Amino acid sequence: VVKQFLEISKETSLPLGAACVALNDLAFPGFPTFPVLHRWHLNQFGSLLPRQFANQGGDPYLYELYSRFNAASFCAVATMKNGIGGDGDARYQKHNINWRGQILNMNLRKLKSALLPQEANGIVLD
Repeated sequence: VVKQFLEISKETSLPLGAACVALNDLAFPGFPTFPVLHRWHLNQFGSLLPRQFANQGGDPYLYELYSRFNAASFCAVATMKNGIGGDGDARYQKHNINWRGQILNMNLRKLKSALLPQEANGIVLD
């Protein structure tokens, strides 16, 4: 996973840790379950997920957030199998939210501002 973060940073020229690496879940192939995030994410956002999330949608949201910057990938050398949850029944009541609209857009803007150098404000005289 650490190697994947290094590769993403090298390929995208983004800061180390500005990425999402998902594990390959044998119980839910192709779905970005168990995303791994770096401390960089917590430093930028202050929390893992926006407050609107209860217990559903966080995995694909985080993957989608970073995929817009080509900074989301699956770890090819790590697999796991979620025996409870995933696409099937969970040990908790699922609470889905619509994160693809305003929540995603608001945090895409926040991520973009953290990744792009700040432009100078004011008047510059040469």
